[in-house]
Amino acid sequence: MWYVVVEMDQNMPKDLTLVRSEENRNRFHWLFLGGQASAQNRYDSVISETEHFVVLPSLGSLVAGWLLLVPKFPLGRIADLKTEFRDELEALVEQCIDKVESGFGRAFLFEHGGNKGSKVSCGVDQAHLHIVPLEFDLLGLATQSTRQSWAFKNGFVLPYDICGGDEYWYVSDQKRTISIAATEPKSQWFRKLIAGQTGQSHKWDYNEYPFYDKIDQTLKVMGVDA
Repeated sequence: MWYVVVEMDQNMPKDLTLVRSEENRNRFHWLFLGGQASAQNRYDSVISETEHFVVLPSLGSLVAGWLLLVPKFPLGRIADLKTEFRDELEALVEQCIDKVESGFGRAFLFEHGGNKGSKVSCGVDQAHLHIVPLEFDLLGLATQSTRQSWAFKNGFVLPYDICGGDEYWYVSDQKRTISIAATEPKSQWFRKLIAGQTGQSHKWDYNEYPFYDKIDQTLKVMGVDA
């Protein structure tokens, strides 16, 4: 098992009382506490990390190879990431895509960009970018599943500064990127789409269906001893 030990620096909140208040509602709170390591959970096994970001297997992995890229400091949404951290994030995203595609198949990226306490945040008040291998077109499925018009961009862009302060859904296949304001907040929206498309419609909730077997498969392929 690998663990992250985080040293507090100028980029993290100086008030540890504020950080510790995250503990009861944010399962990633252990990333924020200087000198503390994660609980011994398989889904907290570190696959890769940089100074400010960590890569973990996703709890509730409907398919093997599902990764989460999480900031090591409190941040609600990737859209709100400061400019000075973006190059670091982008380099790590590229590494993760390579790992996923070499081990599992075509990678899609998505985010539920919710505000604190919102259903869109899926019960986790911390930014986390999903990178997941899929055999179907998640962009096409997403656009067919809403009546709203999605903002479309050619190429691969991360969800910086999108939708103003509105909550959003974002997804990219690296060649196309789409996003939309989440005007009707729903929990784990992309998970529900993926669950339905993979024949597991009732297993979308990561709280009820953690899929530890898929997590273990991910860690094995990624070369991590859980």
